[in-house]
Amino acid sequence: SGRTDVLAAFFVLLALFWAGRRSALARWGAAISVLFGLFAKEVAAAGLVAVFVAEWLAARELPRAQRLLRLLPATLAAVCYTALRAWAMGAGIHENGLTPRERLVSALEASGRYVWMLFDGWQPTAQIGYLGDPSPRFILLGAFALGGALLLLLHFWRRFDDFGLMALTLFGVSFALVLHLVPITINVVAADRFMYLPVAGVVLLLAPLALRPLGHPAFIGAALLCLSYAPATFARARAWSDEVEFWTTAFREQRDHNAMSRLELGNVYGRAGMHAHAVALYLDGDSGDFVNYLLAAHNAGMRLLTTGRYREARVILEDIVRKGPQIPKFQYALAALDVTEERFEDAEKHLKIAETLYPDSISTRNLRRAIADLKTAKNDPPPDLGSAKGLLEDATKNARLGRMKETLDRLLQASQAPDIELGELREALLYAFDWATPRQLSVIFERYRQRGGDSPTLIENYRLRMERVQRLRALWPTLAADARRRPTGAPAPSAIADPAKAD
Repeated sequence: SGRTDVLAAFFVLLALFWAGRRSALARWGAAISVLFGLFAKEVAAAGLVAVFVAEWLAARELPRAQRLLRLLPATLAAVCYTALRAWAMGAGIHENGLTPRERLVSALEASGRYVWMLFDGWQPTAQIGYLGDPSPRFILLGAFALGGALLLLLHFWRRFDDFGLMALTLFGVSFALVLHLVPITINVVAADRFMYLPVAGVVLLLAPLALRPLGHPAFIGAALLCLSYAPATFARARAWSDEVEFWTTAFREQRDHNAMSRLELGNVYGRAGMHAHAVALYLDGDSGDFVNYLLAAHNAGMRLLTTGRYREARVILEDIVRKGPQIPKFQYALAALDVTEERFEDAEKHLKIAETLYPDSISTRNLRRAIADLKTAKNDPPPDLGSAKGLLEDATKNARLGRMKETLDRLLQASQAPDIELGELREALLYAFDWATPRQLSVIFERYRQRGGDSPTLIENYRLRMERVQRLRALWPTLAADARRRPTGAPAPSAIADPAKAD
């Protein structure tokens, strides 16, 4: 998720390298660079404003008409980006549901957290604060920090040269953009990646320090502070490069409102086919982080649907629809469950709501077409389950209904049939990679190899999957010990008590 921030920061710095120079080529280079930054992420708008400031200041001796002409390339870049964004995403800005008062409180808290993060880089965390659950100490720190910054700005204003004003613009605009004053559709107060451009602005503001002797106390202090971050940086980079280690670390670090770590670690287990483990993690989340709590419950319901536990899935999915009726994903999930149980009229009702909330959903359109096809094929004669062909036909029918458990049962039977062809086994194996438990996947893979299957890609993918499964199984006892409780009122299916028996 931080890659777009890195790209935006890179192209903004490239734009500032060109900005303020005499040649027209440099001005166009700055405009194109900042346009690429905007294509990466909206925060590059801070770079656009900084380019405008640099160009305007560099032409202060020119007549007004020529000064405006210098701004033409950057202006065209802004117009181009605005038009393309409106075409791709619409002209509006998504709201995050904060009132003006909550937005101000969040801005103060975010300011406090970012100031603290600048001086404390030894304790990184995956989720920094929660919107709607303000922290008084960081709100107070943010208020003092903003007040102090304003006083410093007023005191040193006349000392800024053109380069300093450009750097100050980059910092000020990019910092303001991540304070929730402009809505950001996330549920955290702060994020490390949001500080890439503001910190770049701070570095540019402090650039004159580099001209001082190496023995200057300010230089030595900054160098020692940066060096002290090295161990934490290396440790965090290692975690970030491995999703299992990252979400396991987050799981253990997040003691309060930890639904996000449960959600994402559950997804890791789910992608490995360890469905019961995934459900256990989803149902262990706290409700304080309400958005991720609902998403975790949604994923729990869908995993229960995957394993054929439709009644328990319905309890969870109907509950989240009551709690989040305006979320199209939840309406779609209930529609998918209705299709699985061949309750097509109920499914169409939920699809209609989902389409109203999200008219452009491809998944919703596909499910509606599938319902029409399933209604037409409802009275088709049952396939012959005595042959591989008949078993595969029944598997296909169950797959169209979203019955993954029944589909896998038929695929397992078909894989042992003497008349199954190698190509059919390969297709069964591909489906198993998506939905099967490790045991089911092993059965189908071994049969594929017995029949002469030798695809290097499938063999390597199977090896990697089994290595992942072994690692996740080894982690499970410590994860289960760290889980403090199951939320009050959450379903407790029997397999969740001992996921190993199910997966």
